[in-house]
Amino acid sequence: MTRQNPVKNKISLQSESAAKRLFTLLEVLIGLSLASILLGALFFALRTQSILAKKLDPAHHQVSAEVHVQQVISKTLLKLTSFYTSKSQKGLILYFTIRDQVDIHPNFNGSLEGYLSIELVDGCSCFCLTQKSRINHKERREILLRDIKDVRCEFLSETAEGWKATTSWEKEKEPLPCFIYLTTISCQGDEIPFVFWLSNRNKPILYSYNPSPRLMIAHLRLLQKAVLKDKSANFTRNGILRRSLI
Repeated sequence: MTRQNPVKNKISLQSESAAKRLFTLLEVLIGLSLASILLGALFFALRTQSILAKKLDPAHHQVSAEVHVQQVISKTLLKLTSFYTSKSQKGLILYFTIRDQVDIHPNFNGSLEGYLSIELVDGCSCFCLTQKSRINHKERREILLRDIKDVRCEFLSETAEGWKATTSWEKEKEPLPCFIYLTTISCQGDEIPFVFWLSNRNKPILYSYNPSPRLMIAHLRLLQKAVLKDKSANFTRNGILRRSLI
């Protein structure tokens, strides 16, 4: 029977306890330093993202407002019948009349008249669209842009000499211009340009078909051949002419 040495047993217990020990103080400090570096990089990225979001938010609202103005005025001028400009103390006013308006509000369907102008709303100078129904005389006003102090317009018309630009448009002047170049000037002096195409120029496009006598004879011969080929078919002159033209 062997006798165990108590000193050796004590050393073995100490070695086992040392093996079970997880981290030393130096390892903990290294881990904390690495965690602080990672957290610092994460907070820096989040702060940078928040700063960029704050800078882009006004630009996003500005672009959205400009797109809304472009869509609203383009839709309003889509069925334009007449318009003219006038000067006032508030600046340029563009009067217009439209027909066959289709609106979600039943009071503003059909024939309308209105104007684009600068109005004072709650102490703020705003670029507004005002519409009035010719049927029930209901009126509504929509604020398109805020903090606008002036509006300029240029009307581009196609003439024999080329394109001609004018800064005003007289009442009942025909034909309507091809484009309207509208510029709004903010209270800070920033210019916001818009371009609107007038599709309705009160100038209809006429199509006519005047074939020559030789072409008519060729069509009649095709008609005769078709009738002789199939007498049971009910051919018409217009039908054969359409087929021959195709």
